[in-house]
Amino acid sequence: LTGQGAVNDVTIKNDADATVIAIPTGGTATTFTGSVKPLTYHETRPTPDTTVTGTKTVDLSTGNVFEHTFTGNVTYTFSNPPASGTAYGFTLKITQGSGGSKIVTWPASVKWTLGVPAVLSTGAGDVDVFTFFTTDGGTTYYGFTVGKRVS
Repeated sequence: LTGQGAVNDVTIKNDADATVIAIPTGGTATTFTGSVKPLTYHETRPTPDTTVTGTKTVDLSTGNVFEHTFTGNVTYTFSNPPASGTAYGFTLKITQGSGGSKIVTWPASVKWTLGVPAVLSTGAGDVDVFTFFTTDGGTTYYGFTVGKRVS
């Protein structure tokens, strides 16, 4: 274990003197060599947005789980995914607001099963859950319906 180096604030090496954990100086990312087996795992959830209508940008740098209640029709854009070569996934929970029947327009960069974009449930209070992932910096997202009318 070394600390406060020119390259890394903390470096942990194994018996063979190979670096297994490196925390870069001034950085926010930690590099692990080998498997990581956490006892627990948590994703970041920004504050739910309860009045979503019109164009909605999902800032992927702020979390992994997003909750939106539609008060009108919504056109999504996804911004700030990690750079190409880094896998990133996120979950989107959509609730139909009062009156229901709101529709969603997905970004053209989302690829769906059989090429058919997901359609929302239409009842007031209906909850639909979707998951997405990208490995190319957001050029392409793969979208999947996890559940419909989950209530």
